[in-house]
Amino acid sequence: MNRTHTLYNSDFRLFNLNREKKLKLITILIFLWILSLIFYLLPATEHDILVLFSTSRANFYFAFVWYIFTEFGLYLVEIPIIFLYYASFRIEKFRSYRLVLFLSILLISIGSLLINSFLKNYFIRPRPWMLYTDINSIYYPSGFSFPSGHAFQAFALILPPIMALINDDNYKYHPKKIALILVLFIFALLLAFSRIVVGVHFLSDVFFGIGMAILLFLIFGSLIEWLVLKNLIHQNTEKWFALFVTLILLLAII
Repeated sequence: MNRTHTLYNSDFRLFNLNREKKLKLITILIFLWILSLIFYLLPATEHDILVLFSTSRANFYFAFVWYIFTEFGLYLVEIPIIFLYYASFRIEKFRSYRLVLFLSILLISIGSLLINSFLKNYFIRPRPWMLYTDINSIYYPSGFSFPSGHAFQAFALILPPIMALINDDNYKYHPKKIALILVLFIFALLLAFSRIVVGVHFLSDVFFGIGMAILLFLIFGSLIEWLVLKNLIHQNTEKWFALFVTLILLLAII
């Protein structure tokens, strides 16, 4: 049976997480976490990287632009994805990407709870300005530093739609889809590394956060495909999944 078969019709978009794609994603994940470990064990290097932006952070216009982007940029993707997911129950043209949007919301909700409620409190790594007196910051968020929740959320949001677009057999012949993939990836990359630019995270925090997004995508993306293959997600049960992800999202926001 084709792993990309649909709930209701033949053009439903999924990820087709075959062995080859999983191995590639796992390889990237391991590479990112090795980089995270290396930089985590080299605090002087991470300090020097943050110092590179110290002068720029003192500039009002630079600080203002990067503060707005790093603090509110996530909403530029998050709000449309949430809106399109719920709209897909009424608007037919969005229905084929419903599970893709569902996964994006599920990842940021569960992942944010995991990072903010467990991992940060487990590692208890202070923010850069708490460890080094010569590190200024554009603003001073609460909580601990490792891992970066923004870096995680940025990639957790864009991985499902990017993988679904790549899985589309015709994506190579649609410049708009290729452009969308590039825009989403560059946006997530800039947002993740903006946490270093504004001085609120170390490089290892960012690498680990991106790796977390890949890990949870592999786990929950595979689970969703299995549920579809077993016909456990269908027209009569999908609203219960919508209710579940809504409750998880509200819990994460609260």
